[in-house]
Amino acid sequence: MFVASTGDQLSCKQLVSTCAWQAGITLAPNPLNTDRIPISDGLLAWLRKKKDGAAPAPGKGKLKLIILIVVGLVIAVGGSVGATWFFLHKSAPAAEAGKEGEKGAAEEGKGPDGKPLKKEAIYEVLAPAFIVNFNVNGRQRYMQVSVALMARDQAKLDALKAHMPVLRNNLVLLFSGQTFENLATPVGKEMLRQLATASVQELAKKEVGDTTVEQVLFTNIVLQ
Repeated sequence: MFVASTGDQLSCKQLVSTCAWQAGITLAPNPLNTDRIPISDGLLAWLRKKKDGAAPAPGKGKLKLIILIVVGLVIAVGGSVGATWFFLHKSAPAAEAGKEGEKGAAEEGKGPDGKPLKKEAIYEVLAPAFIVNFNVNGRQRYMQVSVALMARDQAKLDALKAHMPVLRNNLVLLFSGQTFENLATPVGKEMLRQLATASVQELAKKEVGDTTVEQVLFTNIVLQ
């Protein structure tokens, strides 16, 4: 048994009273000495432990809270960075594959939909303009028409230009074989344009190995 005095550093009397009050126990007064409280060794050890644990160091709880917040922020930031890295690297192969597919299709002359790519149109003006005479009821009439060739392959068009004398000769014969009355109508002009296209394509197929010319265009036509 240990008897604690009033001057004891643990303030046992107050501590015992407080613990008894918390436990719902009413302590009887000490008839011999109100300043002394009999305390067993086990109770004394429990009281010491209770006192030491009851008053945590100031700021210790706040420090733990700050540490937990910092750890949580680090985990959140790390997770965000990791997710971003994952999605970027996951989408990169797909983007590269798409670029490779487009590049391969372009090399093969095909678009993303698999259809052949259409090159830009090239125009070659045939100068000078063609002039053809007609005899209409004993009167001399004439037609002047400006012609342009529409193509999409410059190399093939250049190869066809080497045969320009034959091309012009064929068109003159074609124009002079028409009737003035037919040429005076829009339908007659369009029919002549289609015949001229077929004539040029036939020559190109023979000399170049490809039709080359997509259309023969009449940029200006005068009948007088």
